[in-house]
Amino acid sequence: MLLACKYEEIYVHVIDYFIVISDKAYTRAEVLEMEKEMMNTLQFNFSVPTPFVFIKRFLKTFNSYKEVSSFISSTVVDFE
Repeated sequence: MLLACKYEEIYVHVIDYFIVISDKAYTRAEVLEMEKEMMNTLQFNFSVPTPFVFIKRFLKTFNSYKEVSSFISSTVVDFE
């Protein structure tokens, strides 16, 4: 949950917040251990911000995402 918040949210929640919303089903140590296990499983290989991500967000702010999206998608080269 912490990894998802760090990636998607503007404000990162504290661990105690997740403990409360899980109705105290997990301890602080269990939450941290699971986060560590997830990072090790993913081998710290998280997605990398690409120019496409930034362009997409930029266009969304100006409400022109739908108009230019297909053009950008056709011009972006996959580097993988």
